[in-house]
Amino acid sequence: MNEKLVYNITDKYNSLQTLENLTGFKKEYWEHYTFEAKVMGKDIDKAIDDVIKRFNLHIDFNPDDIVCVLQQITTSANNCQNIMEKGLTDLVTTYCDRNSELRKFLDEQNIYIDLKNEQLFYDNKHIGSIQYSYENYSSDHHCKKHYLWSVGRKFYYDFCVCGFYSFDHKHPYGGGVHERPEILFNISQLIGKHIDYIWRDTHDCYVVTFKVPFNNVHNDFEGNIQTTLLYFAFKNAMYDETDENIVLVKNGIQIPDKDILKIERFDFE
Repeated sequence: MNEKLVYNITDKYNSLQTLENLTGFKKEYWEHYTFEAKVMGKDIDKAIDDVIKRFNLHIDFNPDDIVCVLQQITTSANNCQNIMEKGLTDLVTTYCDRNSELRKFLDEQNIYIDLKNEQLFYDNKHIGSIQYSYENYSSDHHCKKHYLWSVGRKFYYDFCVCGFYSFDHKHPYGGGVHERPEILFNISQLIGKHIDYIWRDTHDCYVVTFKVPFNNVHNDFEGNIQTTLLYFAFKNAMYDETDENIVLVKNGIQIPDKDILKIERFDFE
């Protein structure tokens, strides 16, 4: 992998560097044209196309050669010790690790999840099947059947490592992950006890910055990938505050500890 093709749009400075990485056109020049586009209210696609044509740039980078720098918002009571030692793991792997913060917390709350047989137990009582299937789904979002299905959805469908190309530093992501893992909210609804509040009140918010090959993340870009990657880099280079751009790592992909770049305490304004 060519380390020169780092795709990092976590802030304005890194976005400018990324534009240079992908095009060979100096970031100082890109800064001029992003500023011009902002002041003149130019269409971003047209602004990029104007630069490419004016300076005869050859946009021929291979997305498979790109390594993405992403950020995950998480919570921890021990400075993310587990992440520093084992990296970022998906929900299933994290739960199966008996030393992870999440597993220890659920054990303390007397919650056991039999992943193989798709069953959840609380205080040694069987609560129900968490099978993620159409038959288990209920359109009534305030009933036990739907709560069971929601827990199952997190473990058997929406369990991958997730993060952001960039995020809004003033307004938290709607999933409330800056306070607690989403699965704790789902389980709280199911058992009728706010274990998510207990976690929230005893854990701090952190931002984990990590790297991952572009071909290991879900690509739901429309149209030409190269053009779209330039678009988001250009857009984030225009402003001091970045937009929220969510990205999901593909199922089965874990982020090893060697690919964790930094872990920082973070509080939303």
